[in-house]
Amino acid sequence: MNQQRTPPVPKRYLALFFALTIPLAWLFWVPMGLVNRHVWSLPATWPTPIIVFAMSTLGAVSPLVTLGILQRVTRGQVSLDAIFRNIRPQEWRRGWTLASPFVMIGIHVVLILAYFCIGAVRGADTGPVLGFKPDVFLTLGWWILLVIPLHFVPALLTSPLFEEPGWRGFAFENLQHYLPRDVTSLVVGSYWWLWHQGMNMAFGLEPSLYGYASMLLDSFTIDALYTLSRRNIFAAMLAHQAMGTVFMFLYAPPALWYLLVVKLAAVAGLRYIVHRHATTS
Repeated sequence: MNQQRTPPVPKRYLALFFALTIPLAWLFWVPMGLVNRHVWSLPATWPTPIIVFAMSTLGAVSPLVTLGILQRVTRGQVSLDAIFRNIRPQEWRRGWTLASPFVMIGIHVVLILAYFCIGAVRGADTGPVLGFKPDVFLTLGWWILLVIPLHFVPALLTSPLFEEPGWRGFAFENLQHYLPRDVTSLVVGSYWWLWHQGMNMAFGLEPSLYGYASMLLDSFTIDALYTLSRRNIFAAMLAHQAMGTVFMFLYAPPALWYLLVVKLAAVAGLRYIVHRHATTS
């Protein structure tokens, strides 16, 4: 196995990573939000959709850009090459790496089933049972089953590749040398949520306590899958892109707190497996 293990970086470099990642992303996402909310008007001859897409993408690359800055500041102590060597797609058929996207999608499917089943027991009017977003399914029909994998593979080279070397490959990997693993997940997941708010608000999505709790549980899940895959960043990338598949294609139940309890139970089971593996090893 080709996994690379390096000594933890000093705390000051971790602090610098967290200090730079949000400002570098919001440098692009704040102007994007001003354009989307019609506060700032671009010249009529400019291709606004392309510019908005470019600003969104440039903001998302901030974890990689920050790692590049750290590599220069630390004179190679933080090494992009060493981090990228832990992206091991050749191990895609290995246990938890292969399972990682199915775990993420499976948890969401459980939430969908819980919403309709509990709604039926309570006599609530939940409407017809849905698995996919109604508007997307209306457009694609059953071709959606082909579109999802066709979209999934190339999309790995966008946000998953831009983000996971920073979040799991650097921040989670190094911070857990100074904090317990679950506290590390809490810190990284909370920061990950905060980092996303610049983009979310640019697209008109307001922050909420429910959204924070849900995304934090997603981050805990990705951390667990990364750990169980023997620190393969590719497993984290697969899980991350599975979140994108859920967001784009699958039915989104309403923000009901009992669904978070269901999600918490699923995540707790996965984290128990992590602790059991840590104990036996």
